[in-house]
Amino acid sequence: MPAVLISEKHLKKSDTRKTYSDKLVMGFVLRTTPKGGLTFSFQYLNKKTSKRDWCTIGTYPEWNIDRARKEARRLATLVDDGVDIKAAHRLRAERGAVNVITFKQLVKEYIDDCKTLVRKRWGMVPKKESWKDIESALKRAVQRWGSIPAAEITDSDVMDLYQTYVDDDHIPQGNRVRTLLHTLFKWAIVPPRKYLPTNPCTNLPEKLEEVPVDAAEHPDGRVLTAKEIRKFWVGLDDPNCPGDKLSKLAYKLYLTTVLRGAEICAIPNDGVMPDVHKPETVTIPLEVLKGRRSKTSRPVTQPLNSLAREIVAEIFKGDEGRRYAFPGNGKRRGKWMDQKTLAHLLNRKAADRAGKEGILEYLKIGHFTPHDLRRTSATILEQLGYDEKSIGKVMTHKTPDKDASPVTRVHYLVPKQIIAKPVDRRVEALDALDAVLREIIGLPPAKLKLVA
Repeated sequence: MPAVLISEKHLKKSDTRKTYSDKLVMGFVLRTTPKGGLTFSFQYLNKKTSKRDWCTIGTYPEWNIDRARKEARRLATLVDDGVDIKAAHRLRAERGAVNVITFKQLVKEYIDDCKTLVRKRWGMVPKKESWKDIESALKRAVQRWGSIPAAEITDSDVMDLYQTYVDDDHIPQGNRVRTLLHTLFKWAIVPPRKYLPTNPCTNLPEKLEEVPVDAAEHPDGRVLTAKEIRKFWVGLDDPNCPGDKLSKLAYKLYLTTVLRGAEICAIPNDGVMPDVHKPETVTIPLEVLKGRRSKTSRPVTQPLNSLAREIVAEIFKGDEGRRYAFPGNGKRRGKWMDQKTLAHLLNRKAADRAGKEGILEYLKIGHFTPHDLRRTSATILEQLGYDEKSIGKVMTHKTPDKDASPVTRVHYLVPKQIIAKPVDRRVEALDALDAVLREIIGLPPAKLKLVA
């Protein structure tokens, strides 16, 4: 059976049974019969029996050459992964139009779809810009189910995988993986893929809630005390403190601007107004604001207080033409720094595999995340007397109607004393009224202010 390039000229009746082996895909075969039957098949070595086996792909014209050849390639991959393709095809026949594909192949096809470029208002970007995180999060599932046909994965399999995260005390990660699997399987059901008959994640038990190690601590993080803020701020200026100068200035911007880490890292040179020598505001481009991408969303412009102005000017000092305040390295060259870099630099340990001391270990400060600096500033604002709506505006929280929403108290406003004496906001208001009345009446400014 000499190998040939199976083409349209082979799709015709013959006086005798003929078999054509395709030279492009090993094992891909076309069989013809005197009665005009044209069947595409796949021949392979059965690893269990060590014998040659045949698997029927389909008949012409329901299957054309290109489609049959593509299916033969997929079957070859299944055989390499140790899948019994005859059993898989029987499963397909039992469950209807369910295409045979391993879980590993399914994830690869899904990630490729996530990477597909689409046009957004902020440019050409992958359909799911978080595809790298999705791929990483599904690694354990791929290791566990890689060679199993996706259609054979059950709800029990998903819960067994979930239990491994629970046993490792990684409940939040397990909850996220369950959500990603639900999305993946839902995508796999939609025609023309039809890889699954049903979604095994549809009727699973409720997800577990993460229980904080110290119930007295804030479940979503913590706020720094006044002593810790002072120690951290001064410690960042220590030349022996781990990390480069720019990264350490980024932590200070968390406290002074109350912006999110991704927004701070992506501050562009042309977004600093009026310029990097006299910064008064920073504008964060829309492409960074993942939660604000509705048709009416706009870039965020945040005013800068005096400390933030000094920090921004210091960041660009000596390199005023730099495109971003915090440029990325390696694969991110030409873009901005990944905010994960700041979390890693803060909390890495000398005892870790890399053997590099982190900032908090060097400064001997208890664990916290960069986002806890934003939480700390929000708590200070509350203790200064500002209401939740005002704090929400500073933190650029938005609701669907684009009106500033109240801060979710359980996430940000932590009842821990930071400033020496909380301020009653009414005092500031009455002092402001006093100043205006004095100006109207023609009286000199007050020498003393109200005492809260």
